[in-house]
Amino acid sequence: MSSAFIIIIAEVVILLISAGFFSCTETAITAITATEYRKLNQNPKKNKLTIKLIQTKDKIVSTTLVGTNLMNNLLTSLVTAFTISHFKNVPNAKIISTAIIAFLVIFFAEILPKTFATARALEITKFSSNILNFFRILFFPVTWTLGVISKYVLRLFAFFHRDKNSSLTKEQLRALIDIGSEDGAVNDDAQNLLTGAVRLRDLKLKEILKQRANIKGVYVNASIPEIIKIFRESKFSRLPVFGSKDANAIIGIIHYKDLLFKKDSGITGIAEIKRDAVYVPATASVFSVIKTMNKEHVNMVIAIDEHGETAGLVTMDDITAAVFGTVKDEYYENDGHTLKQKITPIDNTHLKIDGETDLYTINEALNVSLHSNHYNTIAGLLLEKAEILPDEGETLTIEKIMFTIEKIDERKIISVIADISLL
Repeated sequence: MSSAFIIIIAEVVILLISAGFFSCTETAITAITATEYRKLNQNPKKNKLTIKLIQTKDKIVSTTLVGTNLMNNLLTSLVTAFTISHFKNVPNAKIISTAIIAFLVIFFAEILPKTFATARALEITKFSSNILNFFRILFFPVTWTLGVISKYVLRLFAFFHRDKNSSLTKEQLRALIDIGSEDGAVNDDAQNLLTGAVRLRDLKLKEILKQRANIKGVYVNASIPEIIKIFRESKFSRLPVFGSKDANAIIGIIHYKDLLFKKDSGITGIAEIKRDAVYVPATASVFSVIKTMNKEHVNMVIAIDEHGETAGLVTMDDITAAVFGTVKDEYYENDGHTLKQKITPIDNTHLKIDGETDLYTINEALNVSLHSNHYNTIAGLLLEKAEILPDEGETLTIEKIMFTIEKIDERKIISVIADISLL
């Protein structure tokens, strides 16, 4: 074996190792997870350089790309020149050398190092930090020049192609939140808050409002002692004021604190202390309702239907509970009326569901698509399908779920049993 051949083999090995190094470190530094990054920050002095390189990841990737391409091009040129000078009389020598180079580069400079880097990202990044920093400085003139050129080229493409659909979808946002939770970057509380914020985008008021039949309030002609009694029994801080014998005509809102502050000043009725109600369409988005509440400085709004009649009401607490989960306050009792406790498993295929449970909660829990044109609770949906108030023990099947009416009173469905064996 000639000395020239030995030298060329040694140079090929060195260039492959160099190309593999740049390819390996590029994959490693981009594969660092949030959890691994936090581990590095637990000892910031020892890992100072590694942390700095991760924080400037885009510059390091540019460095590794320059290094990888430089090594691969040198390797290709070297082998091609050697083939032309020593094997020019061999048939198809150039094709054979090209195939050999392609195999060596793909396997030893790409697949093997990147596979290894994916499994040992943190260790490789820490080990190679000093070497990477050296090449970052060495290649800086090249990476800076290429960075400037690429910036203007990207701006040019952005001018001709403005993607109106470049924003993240709900599914992508939820996937990112789940990934952050799995990596440990997002704790359970933060995950619930972020998921609730995503849910808020499409949530409609009619999905969470308290239905008209379930509204507790006071009549406009009620006496002051009667009103105080209702406030103490309900433990609400504000109540709607009815202008007639049902909740179809809500003419205002009364606050308990207004009543307490003025009850000794000679007031004789609600009209003297009630506040104007704020009305919003039942079809409005929850997000727009929140903006209305902030603008009007209120915590309760009245939802009206297309005929101008009362569809229900919603408070800021209702919105918070629907989006982020029920918040316990000083009057909270463990009476089974939190969102999750409204659905109680009986066995593997049967659930007991409170009639006031909103359809959104059931859909989320069972991964179904229950929908009503007029109601937002399971009781309302069953009334809509039955068209009359069903009897106890009567069954209705919707979306492969068989609902059995467990308990009713004179006007509404109190609870149902859901058979989910067909889901």
